Amino acid sequence: MKLALYIDSSFLLNIIYSENKFEQYLKYFNSDQNKFSSILLEVESVRSINQFFNLNKKEITKSWLAESEKILEDFISQTSLKNVDYDILIEIKKNKNILELKSLDATHLATASHIRKLISEELVMCTLDERMRVVSNKLDFKLYP
Repeated sequence: MKLALYIDSSFLLNIIYSENKFEQYLKYFNSDQNKFSSILLEVESVRSINQFFNLNKKEITKSWLAESEKILEDFISQTSLKNVDYDILIEIKKNKNILELKSLDATHLATASHIRKLISEELVMCTLDERMRVVSNKLDFKLYP
């Protein structure tokens, strides 16, 4: 069965910040698979990059910010983003496991659950967040890494 990827913010930001194992994760992201996420991916990533820049202005330049925003745009352009809407609220309300998570993570997992119903591929949850991994596993998502 062909796989599709659900990209969580922790996974994408690891790549953007060149953190531990980012090259391995980048290779997986760049594999020939459909990619999905919530619009929250872009919101959280833009916020994180700008916050990082503001906290480290003395050590990094504005060109770092511009380059990071360009890299983010490239990743986002490769990912189908789902708006947070009533369908996502219904997923959150009907699945008590999702309610174990904080609001943004719950919204991500509800979005992944909704998307999984709409596609023919098996949806792989790409997240580095341990709590998200535990709850995703309860919902029978395949996990990466």
